[in-house]
Amino acid sequence: MDLEALLRSLNSNDNQGNKSRFYLTDISLKCEDSDTNSTHQPLNITGLSIFGLEDDPDTGSCFQLVQAGDRQWKVEGSIELASGMNGLEIIAQSEEGSDVGSLKLDSIKMHAVANSSEHGHSQRMETADEGLHLTLLWDVCEVPSETITTLEELLVFLSNYGNQLRDRFNHTGDLADVAEAIAAHQGAVGLAPPGHADLPVHFSNLGTSFLARFEHTGELSDIAGAIAAHQKAVELTPSGHAALPFRFNNLGSSLSTHFRHTRELSDINDAIAALQKAVELTPSGHTNLPLFLTNLGNSFQFRFQHTRNLSDISDAIVAHQEAVELTPSGHDKHTGDLDDVANAITAHQKAVELTPAGHAKVSWYLNNLGTSLSAHYGRTGELSDIADAISAQQKAIELTPLDHADLPFRFNNLGNSFSARFKHTGELSDIADAIAALQKAIELTPSGHVNLPLCLNSFGNSLLARFKHTKELSDICGAIEALQKAIELTPSGHANLPLCLNSFGNSLLARFEHTGEAADIADAIVANQKAVELTPLGHANLPVLFTSLGNSFLCHFKQTHELSDISEAIAAHQKAVELTPLGHANLPSCFNNLGNSSSARFEQTGELSDIADAIAAHQKAVELTPLGHAGLSSYYNNLGSSFSSCFKHTREQSDIIHAIAAFQKAVELTPSGHANLPLLFTNLGDSFLSCYKHTQNLSDIANAISAFQKAVELTPQGHAKVSWCLHHLGSSFLTRFEHTGELSDISDAIVAHQKAVKLTPSDHANLPFHLNNLGKSLSARFKHTEKLSDISDAIAASQKAIELTPLGHANLPSLFTNLGNSFLSCFEHTGKLSDIAGAIAAHQKAVELTPSGHAKVPFCWNDLGNSFSARFKHTGELSDIDEAIAAHQTTVKLTPSDHVDLPSHFNNLGSSFSARFKHTAELSDISGAIAAHQKAVELSPPGHADLPFLFTNLGNSFSGRFQHTGDLSDIADAIAAHQKAVELTPAGHPKAPWCFNNLGGSFSLRFEHTRDLYDIANAIAAHQKAVELTPSGHAYLPSRCNNLGISFSTRFEHTGNVSDIADAIAVHQKAVDLTPPGHANLPLFSTNLGNSFLRSFDHTKKLSNIADAIAAHQKAVELAPSGHAKVPLFLTNLGNSLLARFEHTGDPHDIVHAIATYQKAVKLTPPGHVDLPSRFINLGTSFKQPALLVLHQSD
Repeated sequence: MDLEALLRSLNSNDNQGNKSRFYLTDISLKCEDSDTNSTHQPLNITGLSIFGLEDDPDTGSCFQLVQAGDRQWKVEGSIELASGMNGLEIIAQSEEGSDVGSLKLDSIKMHAVANSSEHGHSQRMETADEGLHLTLLWDVCEVPSETITTLEELLVFLSNYGNQLRDRFNHTGDLADVAEAIAAHQGAVGLAPPGHADLPVHFSNLGTSFLARFEHTGELSDIAGAIAAHQKAVELTPSGHAALPFRFNNLGSSLSTHFRHTRELSDINDAIAALQKAVELTPSGHTNLPLFLTNLGNSFQFRFQHTRNLSDISDAIVAHQEAVELTPSGHDKHTGDLDDVANAITAHQKAVELTPAGHAKVSWYLNNLGTSLSAHYGRTGELSDIADAISAQQKAIELTPLDHADLPFRFNNLGNSFSARFKHTGELSDIADAIAALQKAIELTPSGHVNLPLCLNSFGNSLLARFKHTKELSDICGAIEALQKAIELTPSGHANLPLCLNSFGNSLLARFEHTGEAADIADAIVANQKAVELTPLGHANLPVLFTSLGNSFLCHFKQTHELSDISEAIAAHQKAVELTPLGHANLPSCFNNLGNSSSARFEQTGELSDIADAIAAHQKAVELTPLGHAGLSSYYNNLGSSFSSCFKHTREQSDIIHAIAAFQKAVELTPSGHANLPLLFTNLGDSFLSCYKHTQNLSDIANAISAFQKAVELTPQGHAKVSWCLHHLGSSFLTRFEHTGELSDISDAIVAHQKAVKLTPSDHANLPFHLNNLGKSLSARFKHTEKLSDISDAIAASQKAIELTPLGHANLPSLFTNLGNSFLSCFEHTGKLSDIAGAIAAHQKAVELTPSGHAKVPFCWNDLGNSFSARFKHTGELSDIDEAIAAHQTTVKLTPSDHVDLPSHFNNLGSSFSARFKHTAELSDISGAIAAHQKAVELSPPGHADLPFLFTNLGNSFSGRFQHTGDLSDIADAIAAHQKAVELTPAGHPKAPWCFNNLGGSFSLRFEHTRDLYDIANAIAAHQKAVELTPSGHAYLPSRCNNLGISFSTRFEHTGNVSDIADAIAVHQKAVDLTPPGHANLPLFSTNLGNSFLRSFDHTKKLSNIADAIAAHQKAVELAPSGHAKVPLFLTNLGNSLLARFEHTGDPHDIVHAIATYQKAVKLTPPGHVDLPSRFINLGTSFKQPALLVLHQSD
């Protein structure tokens, strides 16, 4: 109501119709002890509840009492009495809200007093305590309505009226009341002439009403009005006036409130200056001094939270300490000595007899002291600080009466402190205590109370914190329910609504990360966007809200891999950085989040500018964070992650060295027992693992395993992260197994991954990930042992992972890739076309599901090409090798020129060209193979772990061309490449046998051309070395025995040394014996065994040798799957053995069988195949044999 409306109301017909208006005035309350020798007991009476003022006698009105002297209180202003009332019931109440005395005034007596010439009446109150004597002093004044005509009377009326409306607003929250109160105080300010003695009082009242409305609405115009009014009150108050300290206090409180909204340092600096002035002007021992000290301490604390300047929090603690010391120890709100709240502060509570009895603020001071200690802990991470904060807050609660109005607020603060400690220690007992305290706060807060949304918000956040530790869905669902309730109860336009929406969005985000439910992340983004929209530009919380919005978009991106999501995330985090003032304590955190988003986009696009931005942002976060800050460890961790990501792309060793250094720093800075230590050890292990993959230095992989084991040990049993730590440990054991071939490593890997699967709830979003890793480890062991149960379990795990993953999930392509790899491994063992079809289908699915432009697209094409190439080797279908070459060409085309995996992709392209050349004998194919392999070698940096592998394949392609052209320079290049591969392979490396095997193959080929015994001797030596270095039971041992047998057999053909063919037969037999039934290579090994028996027969003419040869070749034909590309070769070898026996025995059955066999070999050889002419020749020769035999017999 504006002033004119107010005056109209005062002069309305209703008012004018009454001849007089009656007011209860000069109301005060005095306490007297019955025993005059007794010591004053602490007593603080804060209000009167008066019933009967309204038409409804059961409706009471509350009036605040202010200290008027020792054990005496008064009501400021007067109270209008309703016409026609029957009487009043007046109840005196303590600060806790308990009734301490009551009396009744009847209307007859009050009218009699009004008509009496005597003034100053008193009446004894009834009290429950017989030793407590309370006397109410009062008077009644009759004011004819026409007498409110002087300015002084009107000013008094407006002032009292405004105060009463503001008091009612503080109780009801009705904005109409505070609006009318402001109008009344503005009227008083406007009507009072310059220099009027009460003008500072009217400005002070106006400022207090503006402040009350601001705390409800968050409207900046209200807090600006409050500051302006309180400044005017200070300016107009004479120096030395008793009220000046109180007015400085009000000005400081308003400026402090403004700062909490805008984060303008000038506001909090001015607030501290005003509050320091209030303290300076207040005499020692004054009853208001503890209040002023507490407000000063709060302001220092607020500035500390912004600047992180330790001197501010120290000043805050000193101020709160003084406030406690100045409060009487015998007061009903005193919470006991703080001797055990040591380390951060030393507080010696003492009774201060000079402090007026009945002071109401001691528990509040102590609560603020606990809050300051909690803030100090947030800066330093010192557990002693938060322990002292909790201790102080617990003591306050213990001595606070159950019906006290501030008890819910104190439980809320205690819960927040427990929650803060939990974030450091990860101790479930802390978060359980936090939740219990916050539940108590909610229970004690009346329905409709303005603080209830705040309590619900804190409760929801504590459930969210526990959920992140335990992953119990009931916690996150409870958090979401509480935060929804907080939003519902917060009025539209309320200043706290954005924070409630922000917490709600964070809890939805957490549930999404657990369940993968797309609706949660969509709702989280909406809530975070709403929080940003509702927050005025320039508000101090805006950077925090942009940060949460960015985090939600980042999480959504990790599911969808939509570039629009990560772009939104980066934009939000950049906005948070821009809006945070230089020097603000949150600025490092904003840079850190920006770095995380830039790093995530790099993982998707491979754009080096993104990872450069990420590293720069993380370095800025580290640089801006003071040593000793609790967040510094986390920032070093994220800096390490960015360097590690950059290394995986560039393979610059300096990057991984920087990453390891950053992770080690993160571990060093983290206190023993901190909940984040397992994560930090995990990341340190990852960086050592990456370094190992680059250097092949076994000490790096040992350090990685050690770090991962430490992470597992430090993670509490039952913690949701245990499975994650086990995943990393399993992966590191798998990597070492791939280097050493030690079965104990792969067994440890499988055990770790099995545990990770077992510990992951069936509905958890990470279960597919852990199943996928288990499948990879089982597949790796299968390649070593060829135990079919391993590959079957691997395929089953990968299929289960795919089944559990929602359509559209970003991980689906990688799951299909691993399933395809397992099918491929199975095919290489069984030769079943259904397995290779499964591999191709899975890899095609991976290609289809990977978004265009994604960094993984080339890898999907590469795997698909490998599968087509494998099927071609089985079927000889040119379409398959064409598809393989096309896939590998796409891979090379899509891989950035500086990408670390480009050499590997060129290598696979070369292998495909080489495979097609063996079928078509087209020189362009083998030339393409050599060019691709040479490119792979050129692009690999010196010392790279893959170089031996790449040199080996280059040597194989030169060998292939040599077999076609007979150009000795090609076989010389092949041998040189294979020798380089051997030289570059570290001693003990599992690939060393493979390199020796290929070197032996090249020497053997050159021997066949030159017949230089030096070459075949080197071939045999190399193959023997390959066999010696291959562990017993290794899947490739049969293959290497087979190659050694070929070399012995080849030398035998040249020298006729029977020991060579005997050695050949022995190792070929070993190859067959070591190969499990059903293995795809068994037919090949059997046919080579047959060839050695045939050569032995040619030398010895022992029929047992030719019988063994025929048996071995028949076995090869029988075991080869229908349609296999090698079947014509096996048939040809069988025909050769049958023909040889026919030539020796003349048995017509052998020649008939030989002809039929050769015919079938010709029929199954594809047109254009390089061996087709030789097979026609074999068939023709077999037809001639019967005629030659007849001619021979006739001679």
